[in-house]
Amino acid sequence: MGDAARPTTLPCSPPAAHHHGPLHQTHCGTNNNCYDGSTTPYESRDYDSPGAGGQEYRGGNFENANDLSMPSQTAHHHHHHHHHHHHHPHLQTQEQQTTTDHHLHAVPKLEPPPTPPAQSEDVPGVVCAGCGLRISDRFYLQAVDRRWHAACLQCSHCRQGLDGEITCFSRDGNIYCKKDYYRDEYELGAYGYGKNNVKLLYVHRENALHHEIREYEVDTHLRLISQKDYMEGDNHDIIATDSQKNTVYLMAKKHGIRSPEEFALLLCSHFLYTYEQVAEVSINVEEYPWTRHYVYNVPHNHAFVMSPTATRYCQVSQLRNESPQIRGGLKGLRLLKSTQSSFTDFIQDEYRTLPDMNDRIFSTIVIATWDFSTATGVDFDKVWCTVKDCIMENFAGPPDTGIYSPSVQNTLYLTEKCILDKVKQIYSVEMQMPNKHYFALDFSKFSKLVQGPNKEVYLPVDKPSGIIYARLDRKTLCARL
Repeated sequence: MGDAARPTTLPCSPPAAHHHGPLHQTHCGTNNNCYDGSTTPYESRDYDSPGAGGQEYRGGNFENANDLSMPSQTAHHHHHHHHHHHHHPHLQTQEQQTTTDHHLHAVPKLEPPPTPPAQSEDVPGVVCAGCGLRISDRFYLQAVDRRWHAACLQCSHCRQGLDGEITCFSRDGNIYCKKDYYRDEYELGAYGYGKNNVKLLYVHRENALHHEIREYEVDTHLRLISQKDYMEGDNHDIIATDSQKNTVYLMAKKHGIRSPEEFALLLCSHFLYTYEQVAEVSINVEEYPWTRHYVYNVPHNHAFVMSPTATRYCQVSQLRNESPQIRGGLKGLRLLKSTQSSFTDFIQDEYRTLPDMNDRIFSTIVIATWDFSTATGVDFDKVWCTVKDCIMENFAGPPDTGIYSPSVQNTLYLTEKCILDKVKQIYSVEMQMPNKHYFALDFSKFSKLVQGPNKEVYLPVDKPSGIIYARLDRKTLCARL
């Protein structure tokens, strides 16, 4: 951890010179007189008789040198080491006092050297830790055990002057303002903000009696280009979460709703186009499973039934100046078949208690997600139905005979392959098929009370349960283009 210190104004009585390392030069500013130890004369002052019209730094301000008096040696803050020097006036020639402006050289700003540069033995003086030049001002600043011209005491990162600050911070030989000291110490990782669980029901009235409905729950998340809302408490770029909520309703009213994916794409486009400070938008949409009511196989015009066979959702994210990433999803699809499933020939060792099962109940709750390579020309409603049909086809099979499953792993793989075969706009699909166990009860102790092998009773067991998952990708890179 670095050090914190309070800049202190001290009289510039020249101590004995220390020789430590190379010279780092910078321009010291118009309020500081510098001497670099060379033969080029620089403007300097006698410590007892400041030059007329000069300015000196004192108490956070530059004042006329003639108005300054020597500060008492008790003015040091307790944060610093105290340095007391004997005063040796440095007598100068008239030629040195009348140098012209062309003798002052502005050079690029470099990092403060860790130690003062070497000085000629016949030119004693206090050396600035910022520019490496001799301080010929009557007063200088002391911070973190080093001496500075007022203009040279700057943050190494942002170059903000620190001569008027109460505290400055040091680490690895560099000085920082408080903001940049902690900015360099830590890095903000994932961040953003938004509005969750924005509920809406959209009704499209094709005529007086025939209606279409969609009920959604929407999450909007934004990441701004700047981090100043976190780092500095500056809220000027923030789009309030309440404003994001209002945007969801207004976009639904203005443009209507056709599918979760299209609505999420619309919201991404709106936030990026409307607010230039937004770097990334992420939208999650979950659809409530309303289905149209049928009366004697005739669809009702405006009556609907909540049919939670499976929940449809999507996740769409988009970076500025990049294409959107679209992920469709399905969850909560609970399936069970009472035969045409087995699990045999797995590892036999001292840890195994489960017997081979040539015929068992296969039950699971499917979670599936799929990533689109493009949004152009995609019927998202049709794709969702196709994915669901692939799941049912590979789990259940034909209605009369069904389809055999040697393991959950094999059924999952065949399902994912089916999805990629049928939907060319999908480049990757991922599924989870956890086991929902049903174990046969042992009635051997009740043989006189119950009979009949075809009447079986099972015990549902939810925990613990196995989990099987996999992702299947297209090998060709062009699938994402």
